[in-house]
Amino acid sequence: MPRLSVYLLHIDPPYAKRSHYIGISSNVHKRIRRHQCGQGGKSTKRIIKAGHIISWVCIWDNVPWAFENYAKRRFRRNICPWCVGCSEYHLEKLLDDFYRELRRSYGTS
Repeated sequence: MPRLSVYLLHIDPPYAKRSHYIGISSNVHKRIRRHQCGQGGKSTKRIIKAGHIISWVCIWDNVPWAFENYAKRRFRRNICPWCVGCSEYHLEKLLDDFYRELRRSYGTS
């Protein structure tokens, strides 16, 4: 199974009320470069074409595939350190909460 990384990108200025993008890749640095060059997903292509800047904020390494969907569902702008000037604590807590819920769903502590 490939080693996966989930990444958080910051969009500046926000595009169509969207200020963040969360994705997953087995080669995260290459994938982020593709996003920044306008060769990533459909939405990031439009964002770059419109003249917005995409910067990476955080990478969660060696995570299960399910963490990407979890992060997309649970992510709120107030945990982005670039938006609110907070520490990385909230980003680490997102991953901790994911594993806590995963253990709970399997009935382990």
